[in-house]
Amino acid sequence: RFAMEACPGSGTRLVLGAVATPGNLGDVLEVCRFARDNGLGFQVSPHIIGMTANPALRGNPDYARVMDAVIEAKESGAAVLGVHGYLRGIRDFARHECMPLLMPVIRPDGRLYHPCLELKRADVSVLDEGSYEAALGKSRRLRGSRPACDDRCQIFCHMALTLFQRSPMAALREGRAWRAMEPRRGKGVSAHVQRS
Repeated sequence: RFAMEACPGSGTRLVLGAVATPGNLGDVLEVCRFARDNGLGFQVSPHIIGMTANPALRGNPDYARVMDAVIEAKESGAAVLGVHGYLRGIRDFARHECMPLLMPVIRPDGRLYHPCLELKRADVSVLDEGSYEAALGKSRRLRGSRPACDDRCQIFCHMALTLFQRSPMAALREGRAWRAMEPRRGKGVSAHVQRS
């Protein structure tokens, strides 16, 4: 309630995130409805085990229905974050080619995770090579430029950003979701929050 009441005066936008697991699908829809009803953002990700979506979500008709409802909410103007390609991709666990270096990660000892943190490969040191660019170049020579993610690693920060890069117009349209997040005050908000 504090965050919701503080948003209008602070210029802050509040996003509720949910991880869809086989056991919480109804709750995911409740969080999505709550966000929509209160002018908040909503973001959903499938439960990932290691780098792979929970096997109990694959082919699960209840999960597909939840994702269809989230996509429908986005299409009706709710501030659901993620381009349509991402939402359909996590619904169907579609194959995708990732561009993970939009978010480089360097360990405290200077080693560069390449091509991404999830693969746990950190063979090259930024400190030893003298710069990020030099370390990245060496790592690309060793590992190639992109991983073959296939239908795994449906992680929002990788998959959604990759789709932004591939489809700049979709990324621009995604800005509408951010603009749609206008927190509202009123009895309905307080009553719903008190029940939660």
